[in-house]
Amino acid sequence: FDDSQWDLLKVPGGWNYKTGNAYGYGWARLKVLFDPQQEDLLYSGLSIEQIGEIFSAYQMFVNGNMLMEAGKPGYNETDEVPEHKPSIVPLVLDKGENSVTIAVRISNQNFVYGGFHTAPRIGPGSKLITEFNRTGAFNYITFGILLMMILYHLFLWFARREDMASLFFAGICLALICRSVYVSNITALMLPEIDSFNIHNKFSFISLPLAIFFLPTFYS
Repeated sequence: FDDSQWDLLKVPGGWNYKTGNAYGYGWARLKVLFDPQQEDLLYSGLSIEQIGEIFSAYQMFVNGNMLMEAGKPGYNETDEVPEHKPSIVPLVLDKGENSVTIAVRISNQNFVYGGFHTAPRIGPGSKLITEFNRTGAFNYITFGILLMMILYHLFLWFARREDMASLFFAGICLALICRSVYVSNITALMLPEIDSFNIHNKFSFISLPLAIFFLPTFYS
């Protein structure tokens, strides 16, 4: 398949700057060359991951075989099923094979940003999973700490209603927790059966107004 005439797309990055429009449908392809001397890694234990978002739905093919997908790409908003779904899957190469072609079918009919929010990664499966679990643990701990701070300062405010600083600080923590939920994609990890795409993005949009409201009030 000749893709020599295709435009180059910087990844991570959206296609907005290329097309002038966030919405659309298309393909992205990349050929990855491996060092043939790393046989132990190439033919055992290699994986590919897509943890961050590809807005808003995609199917990823490696050497013509679909390895992962999130949602259902479509030519319009009615046909598209948007979804965020972190994935790590084994990447199996045939003996003597030292390259792969990654092709991604993408559509974005539901978000203000189209394309790759993060790039796919290839590496030792155990390392990718360890990093994913470590990052997840940090995100859950951050979520838990912020939640406890919200509850604690709300308790202080209920006990002494004139202490408005406690209420406003709880609001700041609420803005931070909304941003944390968006960045860490907790909704897709904890509640995969719900419509995590729309809930996920609502957390992003609500965090900024909350911060704008509570920060000046807290310091006033």
